[in-house]
Amino acid sequence: MGADDPKELRILASEGRGRMLSQIKRCRKSLITLRSLVVFLSKLPAIDPSLKTIIVAGAPSTGKSTFVASASRARPKISPYPFTTKTIHVGHVDIANTKIQLIDTPGILDRPPERMNTIERKAVAAFNNIDGVILLMIDVSDAPAIEVENQFRILETLNLLNKKDIYLFINKIDISNKSNLEKARSIAYELYENKKVKRVFEGVALDRDLVRRVILSISEDEGWIKA
Repeated sequence: MGADDPKELRILASEGRGRMLSQIKRCRKSLITLRSLVVFLSKLPAIDPSLKTIIVAGAPSTGKSTFVASASRARPKISPYPFTTKTIHVGHVDIANTKIQLIDTPGILDRPPERMNTIERKAVAAFNNIDGVILLMIDVSDAPAIEVENQFRILETLNLLNKKDIYLFINKIDISNKSNLEKARSIAYELYENKKVKRVFEGVALDRDLVRRVILSISEDEGWIKA
C-alpha cells in the first residue's frame, strides 16, 4: 500500500503506528515474560563445562565462599550467618598452567532432596549437572551452624545424587574447640580409610597459600596436572 499525496501518507503512517501498538499491547504479557527471562539469564554464572571443576559444598556457614574467595577473584557474599550464599558463584584459579574452575554452592542440610528448600535445590542442581569433583567443607569452630556429626551426614545426600569424587576440608581449626576437632578428624579419617572420600585436608579457608595447595593436591589426584 502506498500513496503520493503527503496528507494520505500521514494518514497511512498513523494507521500503521496504531496497528503496531495494537499488536504490542496484544503481546504485552509475552514480552514482559521474555524480558524477565533475559534478565534472569543475564544473572546466571558463566560456567565453562570444558574446565576442570571443583564444586565447593557443605552445610551453611562452613566457609565455602571464603575458600573460593581465597583462591580466585570471585567475591561471593561472606557473612557470619547461615544461608548467605543463595545462588551459584564461579571463580577461577591458575594452578601449574592449568585453569581450575571453582563453584561456590549454597549451603545444604542433612535431609533428603524432597525436603530441601529452594536455595538447597540450587546446590543440588550443581552437584547433578556440573562435571567435576566435590570438596565438602566441615566447620569445627566453637559454635558451628550445624553440629559436626550432622555436617558429615550431607555425604549421604551427595552419594545419592551423584558418583563424583569427594574430598574433605576440615575448616576453622584456628577457632575450634578440642571436642569438635577430634570428632571431625575421627569421622573424616574413618571415611578415608573406607574409601568414602579421596583425601582429607584441614586448616583455615582464609589462608590463601593453603587453599592453593589444597587445589594443587586435588588437581594432582585427579590427573589434571602432573605431580
